[in-house]
Amino acid sequence: MGTILQIGRLLLYLQKSIETNTTIHMKKILFAIATLLLLANCSGGQEGNETDAESKDSVKCVLDTAVPAVTQEDTLPADYSVKPVSDSVQTLVQADEAESDLGAEKQSFTVEGVTFTMIRVEPGTFMMGCAPNQEEDAWDEEKPRHQVTLTQPYYIGETQVTQALWEAVMGNNPSYFTGDLQRPVERVSWNDCQEFIEKLNELTGKQFTLPTEAQWEYAARGGNRSKGFKYAGSDDLDEVAWWNGNSNEETHPVKTKAPNELGIYDMSGNVWEWCQDCYDSYPQSSVTDPLCASGSYRVFRGGSWCFNAQYCRSSHRNYYFPDRYGCNGGFRLAFVP
Repeated sequence: MGTILQIGRLLLYLQKSIETNTTIHMKKILFAIATLLLLANCSGGQEGNETDAESKDSVKCVLDTAVPAVTQEDTLPADYSVKPVSDSVQTLVQADEAESDLGAEKQSFTVEGVTFTMIRVEPGTFMMGCAPNQEEDAWDEEKPRHQVTLTQPYYIGETQVTQALWEAVMGNNPSYFTGDLQRPVERVSWNDCQEFIEKLNELTGKQFTLPTEAQWEYAARGGNRSKGFKYAGSDDLDEVAWWNGNSNEETHPVKTKAPNELGIYDMSGNVWEWCQDCYDSYPQSSVTDPLCASGSYRVFRGGSWCFNAQYCRSSHRNYYFPDRYGCNGGFRLAFVP
């Protein structure tokens, strides 16, 4: 196992070290081979092979894709009805009664003693995809840059879903990195996120979802307060993210780096974040409220603690099977009021 890990690390090093003018396809081939080797050390999926205690103590997760375990195969059915709000859930702050530190409206909820906050994002139009000045870092999946209009306001998690909130809702903690419940939950698949959200909706009477990919990128860029940063909140990645240049090979508690323009934390780095969308190539023309609902892969965004800076850009996108998970993959919530 140790030999496989070292080979995987070597391939990742080679992939990151290839000159920019080298074909992107060669970089992706190395990237994919490394991922397959590293998956054995810190991830799982439908077959359910859990890492045993000895392996967990001796092997660090260095996946260069978020292989963020398996439960239900589909999103909530269209006829899903919300159950009565539990006595253990309290809406603490209404959206029109509070503002984030940076002025955006927010709404907070408490579930089994654990409070989480959602930040309001106003509708707007933005350019989605790689900016011209980032062509050197961009992958084909980030192109073409195109205009996107979001017509409805929505709320998105101030932070990634923490281990504390996951435990409050699900009664367990699947994470590899433990010891502080304010760390983001990880080792959760897209399917696991759907099960969590279904239970959370039963408790709160809300209709939480994962953010769409467009909602995610618009919020990461700062919404209608965007200053055009390369990463979510800054052009200096160390200010806003835990990534492989500063993470010490582990996740960190949420809200320990600076927020972006909307007061949202960790949209670059810490853990990758699943989006609601299936993966598809970008359109050639402008779109309104896009959501790709058909495909084999689900999108995840944001980079993580074991990725380099290229992957933490707000425009970078990646995708994987919905039943896979890894110790650098988590999520944040969204809902439309």
